[in-house]
Parts: sequence; C-alpha cells; structure tokens
Amino acid sequence: MLDRNKMHEQQKAREYLKKDHMDEDTRDYHRNSRAELIGKVEKLLTALGKDGRQCVLYKLCKASQSSTQQGTFLEELLRIIFTLPKGTQFTKDEHQEYDKAHTSTENCDKFYPGCNHYT
Repeated sequence: MLDRNKMHEQQKAREYLKKDHMDEDTRDYHRNSRAELIGKVEKLLTALGKDGRQCVLYKLCKASQSSTQQGTFLEELLRIIFTLPKGTQFTKDEHQEYDKAHTSTENCDKFYPGCNHYT
C-alpha cells in the first residue's frame, strides 16, 4: 500500500522543487499563468450561474489557509490551482484582488459569502 505521507516527504526533499531555485522571471511566469487560469475558472463558474468572482476569491482564501494534512485527490487539485506563488505584485486590479484573497487571514466563509460554496 502506498504511504502518501512518506511520498510527499520525499517530494519536499527535492531541491529543484523549492521556490528558492526559481528566479524572479520564473516566479512571475507561474503567477501570471495561474492568474489567467483562475480568471478562466471565474468565467466558467459565472457562465454556470454562480457568482464566479466570489467563488474564486473564496477558494483562493481557503487554499492559503488549508492545513498541511493530505487531502483527497480533488482537494489537492483545487489547492494547487488556487495557490498563488509569491512574486511581483500584479498590475491588473482583478489580479491584485486574487493576491488579497490569497493572503487573507479572515474567515473565508464570512468574507466571501457570495459563492454558496459549491466549488
């Protein structure tokens, strides 16, 4: 049987995966790519009749406050998608709001109530 905790500990030991090994351009590339993906998720949720903005901001908030405990496959996938690497501040206002949500220490349920937490 696979020991997921042991596997993740081994992954953390890989030097090339650590943020210290990424230059500023690489970090900014990953931040901008993630912001574009999150924007597309926001549009998708809006098209499905949800408050896409509130849902995305809620998930960014929750991802930054998630525990270090291993989640299910879907929980881990959502955590990865909604985790923004630290880096140069975004220039677009909507992306700056992503950073604000991702660094929030507020109660996500209270701060972003418009999502109804479907995602």
